[in-house]
Amino acid sequence: IEDTVNELIDLNLKPLIIGGEHSASIGAINALSKKYENLTVVHFDAHRDLAFEFIGEKYSHAAVMRRAHEAGVDLVQIGIRSSSYEEEEFVKSTYNIQTFKINDVHKHMDAIEYYLINIDGPIYISIDMDVIDPAIAPSVGNPTPGGLFISEVETLLKTLSNKNIVGFDVVETASDRLGDNTAVVAAKLIYDFLTLIE
Repeated sequence: IEDTVNELIDLNLKPLIIGGEHSASIGAINALSKKYENLTVVHFDAHRDLAFEFIGEKYSHAAVMRRAHEAGVDLVQIGIRSSSYEEEEFVKSTYNIQTFKINDVHKHMDAIEYYLINIDGPIYISIDMDVIDPAIAPSVGNPTPGGLFISEVETLLKTLSNKNIVGFDVVETASDRLGDNTAVVAAKLIYDFLTLIE
């Protein structure tokens, strides 16, 4: 993925990655972090994905944002509602991870929009579909109740649409048939965002 994204960068194209497992994001983030020194990753997810490793694997879906952080990017995590003690301690020990948990989105949307509007520099957006409430998008690897509504994600994507977006992914869609709710929601988020960006 990193090699392919580097080829796209050389062609002045912006990558849009549609995944399976969230570790697909790290190739794009690695390539773009080498191109842009001050890259910010805006990460929509139910989980922090900041484990040092998961079941002995450093390039796991549960560790992808830890690898991104090691690549030197700033992280903005939105929709978080599940994390380990170790992940929370890691966040406390850093200066460049901003967190907006699920209740922040429901109660303080204006503050989140204000924060996003004021990000300087290039932005990579990563959407793990489990950020959406599983009542709406159930076909994901790690469904976690109490998630975001589509309208909330789209409000934040609209806020980001005038920024310098250099890449975008939607991952962890685990649909098993055409027309599955989760796949339809993922496709809608991608399509709607593409209509917004320049």
